[in-house]
Amino acid sequence: VPALRELELQKACQILGTQAPRFLEYHDSGFRKPSALAKRLVEADVLAVAREIRAVIAEIQPQVLLTFDPRGYYAHPDHIATHTMTNAAFFSSASLAQPPQRMFYIMPSKAMLERFNQAGFGNFDLDEFALPDPILTVDTSSVLEKKRAAIFAHQSQSHLGSGIDKLLPELHAQTSSRVFSEERFALGGTRGVIATYPLETMFAGLE
Repeated sequence: VPALRELELQKACQILGTQAPRFLEYHDSGFRKPSALAKRLVEADVLAVAREIRAVIAEIQPQVLLTFDPRGYYAHPDHIATHTMTNAAFFSSASLAQPPQRMFYIMPSKAMLERFNQAGFGNFDLDEFALPDPILTVDTSSVLEKKRAAIFAHQSQSHLGSGIDKLLPELHAQTSSRVFSEERFALGGTRGVIATYPLETMFAGLE
C-alpha cells in the first residue's frame, strides 16, 4: 500500500503540473487503529522531522508553506503531527537566507464537516473544527476537471464506494458544488504585513 500511494501521488502531481513530490522516510500511523508499519509518523521526534522539512525549505526556498490545521482537518493523527512538525519548521526557518513568508492551514467548511458526520466518519463539532471566516478562499471552478483528475489519480481512495466517493459524490457524477469548487485557508504564520483581508491569493502582496 505505501508504494501504491506514492505512485498515486506522483501521478496526481504530474496532472497538476507541479514538481515531483519529496518523500520523507515515515509511514502512515493509522486513523481509527494504529498501523503495523515501522517508523510511524506519530512516533517520530517532532524536532527531527522539522529539521528534515527545514532542509527542503532551504533547498527550494518557497515563499509560502501549506499544511494541515491544528485539528488535522478531521482529527487524523498524522495530519496533526504534520501540522506540529511543519509549524516547527516554519518558525525555525527564520535563520535561513530566504525563509518562507507565510504559512497557511487548509481547513474544512461546515458543509464538508457535515458530510463527514453524515458519512459516519466522525461526530465533529462544527464550531470546533470548521473555519467560519477564512483569510483566503480559492475558487477552483475553472480547473475542476484537472482537480477531479488529480483526485482520481488516487485510485485506491477514490473508487466508487470509497470514503472520498462518499464525501464528494460530485466526483463520479461529474457535477459541481460549492463544497467541491472551493478551498478555504486560515493564516498560520507570517513574516510581514497582511495588507488586505481577506487575501485574494496566497501570494498577494509578496514580491
